[in-house]
Parts: sequence; C-alpha cells; structure tokens
Amino acid sequence: MVSLSRITLSMIPQKFGTGPMHFVATADLDGDGVGGCVVALMGPNPAGNGVYYYKPVDLANGLFAKRKVSDLSSLKIALGDFLEDGKTDFGVISYNVPHHYEEPNPSFRVYYN
Repeated sequence: MVSLSRITLSMIPQKFGTGPMHFVATADLDGDGVGGCVVALMGPNPAGNGVYYYKPVDLANGLFAKRKVSDLSSLKIALGDFLEDGKTDFGVISYNVPHHYEEPNPSFRVYYN
C-alpha cells in the first residue's frame, strides 16, 4: 500500500473565481537526479501568474526551494531537449482566452537549461 501526504507549496491568489494554476510538469532541470515541478499560472495578478519552479530541498520536512522563472501569464508547459544537448528545457504558451483573460502580448517562450 502506498502512503501519500499533501504538502502546500504556495498559497496563490485568485482573480476570476477559478484557481490561476493551469499546468504542472515534473522534470530534473539541474541534472542532479531529483525532479522538481514547473508550474504555469495565469492572470493579471503579478503575485499569482507566471512560471515557477519548485525543487525539493528536504522532503521529510516538506521544504521546497521556489524560483519564479517568468512574470508572464502562462497556460501550458512543454518539456524537451530543444537544444539536443542532453538537458531538459521547457516551453510555455501564454494564457489567452477571449472574454476571460487576454494576455496583452501572447507568445510561446522557450527556457533553455
């Protein structure tokens, strides 16, 4: 039997009555053998949008390092070795839905590792 536990990494403000979190991908971005989470958040609230990377520091105590990678509203994350150098990179597409939230300059952005 598997035992699971829940760890709250961040409290993220809401703007539209729905949560701003839209996508989570797991990857070992620094190549140390320990995976982390890349999280895409949408919306106009600077405290609740963008792309964050959470890396476990001490799982026994629920400690994670948190790094904001981008301030731009984001919807989806694609993982891949885009430079073909053996490192995991990721791409992010803007959250842009007419009459809900429209990113001023929607784009696809690639973050190379």
